[in-house]
Amino acid sequence: MKVDSISDITEATLDNFKILAESSLDAILLGVTGGKHVFANQASSKITGYSIKELTTKISINELTAPDELPKIKENFKKRLSGQQLINKYETVIIHKNGNHIPIELTATKTRWFGQIGVIVFFRDISHLKILDNQLSISEARLRAALNCIPVDFWIRDINDICIMQNEISKNIWGDLVGKTLKDIDVDPETLVKWQNNNIQALKGEIVDEEMIHTNKQGTKYYRVIIAPVIDKNEIKGLIGFNIDITDQKKARVLLQNTQAELESKVKERTIDLKQSTLLLEKQIEQRIKFEKELRQTANELKIERDALGRKTIALEELVKHFQIEIEEVKQQIATNIKQTIFPAITRLKSLSSISTAKKLTKLETDLKDICSPFLKILERQEIKLTPREIEICQLIKNGIISKEIATTLDIAEQTVSKHRKNIRKKLKIPAKVNLVTYLRSMDLDNSTI
Repeated sequence: MKVDSISDITEATLDNFKILAESSLDAILLGVTGGKHVFANQASSKITGYSIKELTTKISINELTAPDELPKIKENFKKRLSGQQLINKYETVIIHKNGNHIPIELTATKTRWFGQIGVIVFFRDISHLKILDNQLSISEARLRAALNCIPVDFWIRDINDICIMQNEISKNIWGDLVGKTLKDIDVDPETLVKWQNNNIQALKGEIVDEEMIHTNKQGTKYYRVIIAPVIDKNEIKGLIGFNIDITDQKKARVLLQNTQAELESKVKERTIDLKQSTLLLEKQIEQRIKFEKELRQTANELKIERDALGRKTIALEELVKHFQIEIEEVKQQIATNIKQTIFPAITRLKSLSSISTAKKLTKLETDLKDICSPFLKILERQEIKLTPREIEICQLIKNGIISKEIATTLDIAEQTVSKHRKNIRKKLKIPAKVNLVTYLRSMDLDNSTI
């Protein structure tokens, strides 16, 4: 139905209008002053969710239009009623009965409804188009992102040589070429002809893969150019191309060749040096073999001597052990003789002597017992480190002699005796609570052999 064909709807034209309205695929609403709908077709009911009765009795432009769009819709409605010329077709949003927002494409024009000025609106649901537009926008964004991820100069041209797409690397090198042909690029004529020939070759269905040189103010660059046709349903639609900068590879290749030549020269020199070194090394190996042979012979002789020395050492250890046993046996024999002969004699002499002489004999008897006991050996051990005077005082303390008598006997001060007692306790690690006399006697009892 053409919008400009509806200028006045009267009783005479109403039936024809209804027939046309119901046969239309577009939704149709006719509103008059105040925004009230006086006519709605079945398509408008389907799109809005409201019945035709609801649209023409309850639902006005205010309830049907999305709040954000309502001021614009009301303003346009008012202007059309006043006769102002506006753009007939535009997009807006209405609210479905279920609350969903529905994008629509709207066409409106001024008309008359039984003599009353009104606006007739044709609209269609474009939700699916919006979805497609959104998907298309996402696809284009993804494509642009993918192209920009390509680490080389990339471009697409149509069959008329017009650039329709390029990535950021291409733009940085050549500038924005979209909408331009090869002739619009600032290059020398020879390069331009070469590029055009490559594109012609690719438009014939071939894939072009070759190296090219491009020189500008920044210097000379080497590129590997790959151009392929875009084919859809066996028909060439355009070209895609890659310009891969291989300048660094070229430089590296030249450097590698120079380095290889230099290396080969050094290898020759080194080969001569190695031959000389090999001869010298062979002589040194020969000398080393001779030296090792002599060394092994010396080692065998030393082993024989070491084994003999080991046997002598074992024999000497056995001899020392034997001597120690004999010494112990002699000590035991001396101790036994003293016990069996001298102690009885001293006992008889004490019974026949005066008191002073008896005391001296008792002292003699005690000293002999100390000599025969391991007490002195214990005190003389290296780890204890008692001085001769401290050992002498230990003997007197063990025999019950008090500090005063010890001082008199040894002709030293009693204070000196006290100092020696402290040193003895410290070296023997005797706790303060333990009696010194008791401790020394316990040492004698624990290790007595008499």
